[in-house]
Amino acid sequence: EEPEVIDLSDDEPLNAAPKLLNACTTILSQQEFTRLQQRYTLKPALLEAPYGYKRDRKGRPAQTHFNLRDRLIVGVQYAGIQKDGMRNTLNVELRSTVEVFNRYTQRRHRFRFLEGELTLAPFEARVTAFEYDYGRRGNEPLFWLTTLVGEPKRYDVYLNVGAGLTLGRLEHRRYEGERQTFVDFFEGRLNWEVVQGLALEDYFMFRIGGGMGTRSWSDESAGPLYVYPEVGFKAAWLMGERGLWQLSADGRARSAYELETGETWLSATVSGSVEWLLVAISDQPVSIFVKPELNYMAFNNRSAEGEVRALAGIRLSLFVPPPLRPIEMTPAPSPTPDEEPQP
Repeated sequence: EEPEVIDLSDDEPLNAAPKLLNACTTILSQQEFTRLQQRYTLKPALLEAPYGYKRDRKGRPAQTHFNLRDRLIVGVQYAGIQKDGMRNTLNVELRSTVEVFNRYTQRRHRFRFLEGELTLAPFEARVTAFEYDYGRRGNEPLFWLTTLVGEPKRYDVYLNVGAGLTLGRLEHRRYEGERQTFVDFFEGRLNWEVVQGLALEDYFMFRIGGGMGTRSWSDESAGPLYVYPEVGFKAAWLMGERGLWQLSADGRARSAYELETGETWLSATVSGSVEWLLVAISDQPVSIFVKPELNYMAFNNRSAEGEVRALAGIRLSLFVPPPLRPIEMTPAPSPTPDEEPQP
């Protein structure tokens, strides 16, 4: 298609001036441009800012939208721990997350690498080497409900079952007056995402699985192997298009059996958190982070130990890209036989 050329050779008013705003399809000769300069004051246009960015009055871009599912986190928080008395200490965390979504297949891959928390005085640690969860949206409903009172309405219920894997999870804590270290070699699970947001970015899932690990205590370098089933739930939800608020919750309970000693133990933990981005330093956001947590542990039906934690502090997020455009989060139309699906 030939580009549009505006004729400004006559002396009549420039009633075609609004068309000049479309610089991509308009070609002006030098003579025509000179006539424009004689009648109008021309101001240089600003380049359009990429999605997720905004320009100030001086034309400088700054990131205003953030994808909190892809980032490296460095955090420092105050930790209040209620267990045999109140303790005040410091908590340091390091986390890295990457998520990949395919709008054609409606699948999301969630990766976690080298996540860790260190609590000082007394020293406690939680470390996960690798975690993966596969989220999917069901193509066909498992069943549907039809209400017959009044105007009939149909409600589809999808199965939305994915899978998950954890490799190398360590927890070092004090139980029954001894330092104990739990190392999960691997864990496999099924995830049922009961609630899913757009692009599977937000979710509430139930989890069921099992794994194998080892437990050591005091100064022992190795301990008995254990196997365990585990049930739990996990949720994460972003508030607003810009991704400045995030709510999350996590809970799990396991019953472990030690193969060599025959000892059994039960552990459970549940937590919730809220994060609010306040400011960005060179497009690296800084947020306030608050997280209450409840832990429970019992060995061989002996007296159980409970613990309440409260974390409050800041997080610095690095390498945070803008979120997907809204059009990239909606289901893609089915391709024709002559088209190849795009990733």
